[in-house]
Amino acid sequence: MKFRIGLAFILLFAVYGAAQTQDWTIRDTASFFPAGVDTITLFGGSAVLWKDISYPASTAPYNDTFTLSAAPDTLPGFAPAGPSLSFASSGETPPVFVGVRYDTTVALDPLKIKLYRDSLGVLKVEHDSRVDTARKLVYVKTTNLKYPFHCFIDTTMPAITMLSNLTDCVGGNSVVDSFRLCDNISNCTWKLVAAKGSAALLAGSPSSSGEVSDTCARVATTTSTIGVGESGFRMLLIVTDGVNVDTVDISRCGVRLASDPYNTLQEFIQPVHTTALLSDSTPQAALQALFALTGGAYDNTRFRLYRWYPNPANTFANDKWVEYSSANAGVFTFAPGKLFWLITKMPIGLNFGEGRTVSLRDTFEIALQPLQWTDFSIPYQFGVHLRDVMRATGANGTSLQVYAWQKNEATGTYDATAYFLGGVPGKNSLQQVLSGAADPGYTVYNPLGSEATLRIPPTLSAMSLPRRIATTSTTAWSLRIAARIGSKPLPDLYVCSGERREETGYPLPPAFHRSKQYFPDGNDGASVRFLSPNQSEAVLPVRFYNGESRAGEISGAFETLSQLPAGIEYALQSEAGKVVSTGDTFTLSLPARKEAVYNLVIGNHAFIGRAPSPAHDRFEIESVVYAESAGRIRIDLNVPEYAEHITFELYSAKGEQVYYRRVRRAQLHMSIPFSESFPAGMYFGQIVVRDKHADHVRIHKISFPIMK
Repeated sequence: MKFRIGLAFILLFAVYGAAQTQDWTIRDTASFFPAGVDTITLFGGSAVLWKDISYPASTAPYNDTFTLSAAPDTLPGFAPAGPSLSFASSGETPPVFVGVRYDTTVALDPLKIKLYRDSLGVLKVEHDSRVDTARKLVYVKTTNLKYPFHCFIDTTMPAITMLSNLTDCVGGNSVVDSFRLCDNISNCTWKLVAAKGSAALLAGSPSSSGEVSDTCARVATTTSTIGVGESGFRMLLIVTDGVNVDTVDISRCGVRLASDPYNTLQEFIQPVHTTALLSDSTPQAALQALFALTGGAYDNTRFRLYRWYPNPANTFANDKWVEYSSANAGVFTFAPGKLFWLITKMPIGLNFGEGRTVSLRDTFEIALQPLQWTDFSIPYQFGVHLRDVMRATGANGTSLQVYAWQKNEATGTYDATAYFLGGVPGKNSLQQVLSGAADPGYTVYNPLGSEATLRIPPTLSAMSLPRRIATTSTTAWSLRIAARIGSKPLPDLYVCSGERREETGYPLPPAFHRSKQYFPDGNDGASVRFLSPNQSEAVLPVRFYNGESRAGEISGAFETLSQLPAGIEYALQSEAGKVVSTGDTFTLSLPARKEAVYNLVIGNHAFIGRAPSPAHDRFEIESVVYAESAGRIRIDLNVPEYAEHITFELYSAKGEQVYYRRVRRAQLHMSIPFSESFPAGMYFGQIVVRDKHADHVRIHKISFPIMK
């Protein structure tokens, strides 16, 4: 094999290396592939040819003239990445690899370099071209040497214009789509993948594909929606010019004739929610089968409907359960994301009527009131990964506290259990799924002083990208206290080592019964206590309340969610210092409607044996509110010994403050008449007791009617 490069080779590096933007052309002739030669190198390595494995060994050598020239730099949307190579031969050849050395002096991403063919000024990309970064080559296997090879990076994204309307679809019908595709090359490829909404769009999903034959083209497609199911229809249009990829979500909502069918249980309170935008979202339509039993009226002897709904009327109530009535029907409109609670006297089959599924293209949003709990449900009939929810929610996501409602067969109701608590080791993992469809639902607390938005993307958990999101946790260990009174679980408590974010509170979650355990904390108590990172000793008061009508036994257990430091123990003690826990369990008894204070002692063995009992937690407020004639009221209460002053705050049903008074404690039992006369109506308020240093605060909430 002979190469005649001579002066042309010297000219190549003198011209191409010094001034790439000016026009230049050099030529050479060569023979490929003589016997025993599998690779030839041209222009000192600026171009390389080598045989494919299927290249016939008996093929006679080709004699050809090669031309190396400066890449065109005026083509719109292209960045030159190396010289252009052309062959004088215009015929077919057995499979051969053609490689061109790209320019390493230009700041380019080599993995985006492609080879292009120029046919009368119309460029086509070689979709199969590859980059060898070790040899600095961009190459492609071809059998066609007719058109020049250009070395470019395409900087222009294909433009897609949907010509069809993304109308709702019905299972079994075909969806016809059309779109216009324009680009700076003439052979863009497209692919349409589809699946029912509850199925992942994976490599094996049903699809159709094609390649356009012009720089602008109109494409029509027909897709069957067999198997669309009850969750909508996922469709993605994927277009690529070999370098740039654009994906258009053309998913459809699914049409339903009967949404979210289910069967109620006899006298068993259960969550109900819809995953459809209903044609008629009123309670009378959504619960048509129930209202039909009562002649269209709400009869709470046949069924009862509730929701957790903070509003001005229950601002100072511990529980914010609201029951349906004709006066508040607007609060009970059925919509995706909302969670209601229903109990029926007899079992009955229900569905929420006609509707269409929630969009699979848009992220679903739920508004969260500040410093409030919000019951919610997943608006889809498929699960969504918690990390995707937190990623979509944004910076405040990991401040939210999420509890899952779990069925309690023994009590005929549901209990809220911690699902995600930012900052609490063992409960701050994002590697779990929020379920949809028949899942009981969730409740979330917004600890921020402003409204937040919970965002739930329509990303199937099977399609979730396993990217890590940092949590707020800097803690080293945590201890969980789980207890129950009879068959009713009490809210779990957690003790953690770490820094607590000042703006984050951890109140007790909603519950369907009044018995509870909690850490005393301002209003209603807290479920989490933080110790500083280096703190190894603590005495934490824990309050237990028996809300039942009879005496009950509370049994509990300790669980370490992450390893405690060596030598650290824990025990539950009475105020008198008596240890009531045995190993990791404890049992105590409480009279009906009574509270008791115990101390959780954490430290080494010696500290637990001599731990003090914090006297400031020994108190009760027992108040009785009398509504007297002419709108006058009197409050009788027992006052803790440590109290120095007491504040009374009173609000109307609209949330307006109508009374404020601060008095000093005169005796342990006080009776305080109010001289003011109030209009008839419902009133809410709170009694705030503080010690002389204002270190300890006890708030007792009150509510009462005034009738004239």
